[in-house]
Amino acid sequence: GKPINEVQFLNNQFKKKHVNIIHQYYCKAPFYKLYEQEFEDIYRDKTRNLAEFNIKIIKYLIKVIGLKTRIFLSSELDVDFNLKGTDINLALLKAVGASGYLSGPAGRDYLNITKFCRSNIKLKFQNYVCKKYKQLYSSFIPKLSIIDILFNIGSLTKDFL
Repeated sequence: GKPINEVQFLNNQFKKKHVNIIHQYYCKAPFYKLYEQEFEDIYRDKTRNLAEFNIKIIKYLIKVIGLKTRIFLSSELDVDFNLKGTDINLALLKAVGASGYLSGPAGRDYLNITKFCRSNIKLKFQNYVCKKYKQLYSSFIPKLSIIDILFNIGSLTKDFL
């Protein structure tokens, strides 16, 4: 029930387990060695804050994939965090000067489309279809973690997103 920037890890033991599991499943992937050290460094970092940990991973992935995007921390924006649902989404979008919002398909079930129209923020629902790429194991499994595609096809990852 806490905001993500207030969630602290009880300890960092899970990080060691994650690194070991990632290594176990991907050590033979074609591009694993290229990214292994940076992932291990991020996981070795002593941060005990969930938001900071997530941001480090996201920034690293943005860099290696070659995306050009700005990151805004909601906690640094001047918005009323007592707002809920569509209203908080719209407040955050307005705070960063957005003209559009790309939602996952489930957003159709909870976003108020009329409020988006009234706010002049274009609402689009994602219709993501996972393109097949060469994976380490025999049959293709779609919609795995971003590290699966990164470790398996390296710099081509951006072309498959």
